[in-house]
Amino acid sequence: MDIQPIRNAIDIAIATEFGVYVRGHAIFRRKPPVPLDYQRRVGYVGDVEVGLRFLEGLSIGVLPDLRRWRGKPQLIASHVEKGDDENPERGWFRRRPFSVWNHTGVASFYSVWHHPKQVNFAYSALRALREHKVKGGDIFGIANGRAHFVDFGCGALAMQFAVAMAAADSISRGRELREIRIDSYDPSREMVRIGQYIWIKFVRLMKLHYPKHPICEAFDLIQWKTHAELDTLPEATDAACFLSAIHAVYETTKIRVKDDLESLVSKYAPVGFLFTADATRRNLLSDASPIAGRARYAKVSAPIPKARFAGELGALTKRMRSLCDRLLNERELPPGMGGVDREFVRNSLYKPITWQYPNPAIAFYRRKDISEFTG
Repeated sequence: MDIQPIRNAIDIAIATEFGVYVRGHAIFRRKPPVPLDYQRRVGYVGDVEVGLRFLEGLSIGVLPDLRRWRGKPQLIASHVEKGDDENPERGWFRRRPFSVWNHTGVASFYSVWHHPKQVNFAYSALRALREHKVKGGDIFGIANGRAHFVDFGCGALAMQFAVAMAAADSISRGRELREIRIDSYDPSREMVRIGQYIWIKFVRLMKLHYPKHPICEAFDLIQWKTHAELDTLPEATDAACFLSAIHAVYETTKIRVKDDLESLVSKYAPVGFLFTADATRRNLLSDASPIAGRARYAKVSAPIPKARFAGELGALTKRMRSLCDRLLNERELPPGMGGVDREFVRNSLYKPITWQYPNPAIAFYRRKDISEFTG
């Protein structure tokens, strides 16, 4: 399968969405809307500052604690959810433990810096499971081509992109696929919203410019839906289920993540479960594993995925640098922008954006009754 058109389309799709943010228009799309003068003075500034600090923390595998902004409610007022208006600080931090991902700045910067790497890793991991003939790893060979993917902590839908590419691989090898369902769960609506926009742009670009590409056939087979609550996930069917949780666990969230994953394993009895974390925090895979003590499952030595995409994302790098130029140009900075770490902007954000991901900690579990490789 030719992956160059896919690389280009993803690059342009993310760059287009981030372009909206760079121009500051993301501030004006909020519901309920923030007063115009407030947006100009604080909203965009707050988004960028929080987004930058988030990237700094995530670069070393740490989920930033945004409670440091408790004394600056203006930095979080731009994304307060309905019902929290009277006390945005208390409502946001106490009622939403995962709210860091719901911040517009965090979601936008993540989509640029980490989403391409996550897409590359997720697709490379699915390819590696098939190429190394891992039992239960090639879900399209089970249940007569009827596959159901449940992605926990989906973020900007990286696994959905990966599944589409893996399906295109199967189609290009002559396999007949009948049904592909993807249910993606994440309580961070802003992150998912940006992922949906990027996905829709990606599909349109591929169908417009490469209508004969096998991934376009995969698009027509995929039925996808996102969920902000676990309770809205559908019941299990006779389709083969594959569960994934890609970089969805951190030290501060591992107890809740384990409980949620245990409920999903009990509900769907997946044929395979792919679980990853930052390489420096390998202990999280055992601390939050929902498989421990389940005789029905076996842990498999997961292969280290070889990156399928390499090089730079040209369109996206250009967009990011246009924002960096604004951040480094004092004459263009609005009042209150002094908190931005210009050193981080110069040394990190101005670098080319690439597909390359750091090797993570990986665990893969298969159901023991999947006794043969079916790829």
